[in-house]
Amino acid sequence: MAEFTAADISGGPGGWIPVEVDDKLVKAAANHSLLKLNSDYSNQAYHLGLVNVDSRIYMPGMITVHQLILSVGRTDCV
Repeated sequence: MAEFTAADISGGPGGWIPVEVDDKLVKAAANHSLLKLNSDYSNQAYHLGLVNVDSRIYMPGMITVHQLILSVGRTDCV
């Protein structure tokens, strides 16, 4: 089983997760990162809808890579 990179565990931007990682570990990384964002921004970002979670799948050649994207920023609905 693949391990998370430092960027994934620290809640930093980007971070590549190999396809071999199961859904539970991906969800755990997302939850950890959201908790970090919430604590860093006094929980305001999450409640105001400023935290965005997105994922992308890249298939360059024979390798499939999942990217988990966590970002903080204003949206049109705020």
